[in-house]
Formats: sequence, structure tokens, C-alpha cells
Amino acid sequence: MSLIYLVTHPEKMSQPDPPLTPRGEKQAIALRDCLPKKSPLVLCGTGRRHLVTLRLLNIDAARTEFSDTIGVPHSLLPGGKTVVLACGEHISKAFYTSVQDRADAFRARLTALPDDSIVITSRGNVRSLDGAADPTEAAVYQFDTVTGHLQLVRAASDNIGEGKQEL
Repeated sequence: MSLIYLVTHPEKMSQPDPPLTPRGEKQAIALRDCLPKKSPLVLCGTGRRHLVTLRLLNIDAARTEFSDTIGVPHSLLPGGKTVVLACGEHISKAFYTSVQDRADAFRARLTALPDDSIVITSRGNVRSLDGAADPTEAAVYQFDTVTGHLQLVRAASDNIGEGKQEL
């Protein structure tokens, strides 16, 4: 069995490559004590919200890597119909396929990780592991890479619902 920890980034602002809100920063800090004290590897998305979450979690890791497969700087605007790209350009969610396109690569990357690795990602990527799940922002999940079992460890926020804020 290989258990890894998935952290969905906390509450973010509604803007291109959004940072965390002040509430989101508090949510990240609230998740610190449910992660391993030391980790062999941290994988982090490349969006500002992922990078700030990494800094606030204050993880002692032997190695940290960054990848768009883990999380992107793009963001879904309130209302759930428009995606704002990092450059500020708006596109229809109907034509945005990045989550589906990277789902297989995301799962493959997770299965190659050592035990107690930590992945700072988005709700969309967590959802791709278990289509029936409605992941919560600002949460830690434990993922068994052998069985595919996903279990919520702690949520530092209320569930904001399907597609309300996340890609």
C-alpha cells in the first residue's frame, strides 16, 4: 500500500492566477497538523494559490517539485461558466479541457510517489480520482495509490459545491 496526502488549496480570490484570500491563508495554516512532519517529496501546482499554500503549510520535505499536471494558474469565475486564464483572458468553460486532459497524467504521477508524499493540487484533480466525490477546498485527503481509495482527513472549510470555484 502506498499512502499519499492530497491538499486542495484553500479559498482563493476571483482574478487571474488568484492568490488566497485572508480566510484561505488561515485555512492553510489549520491543515498543518494533519500532514506528515517530514515528507520525502512534495508536488505542487504552479498557480499562485498552490505556491502560497505550500509556503503556509511549512512542510519539511526532502525534495519539492512543481508541475502544471498537479495544478494550473487558471481559475473558474463565480457562476461556473467562465475560465480566466493566467494572462487575464476569459474563455467559456465549455471549451476548457485541461482537467480532463491531465487526469490520466495526474493519476500516473501519483502512483509513482513514495509513501507520505504530499501533493498540493485543486479540487478538479481530486475529483478526477473519484468521479462521485465532490472534493472540498482547503482539505487534506489520504489517497491509496494501490486501491484508489480516497479518504477525507480534514477540511478547514465548508464544501462549496460542484464546480462553484474550481477547475
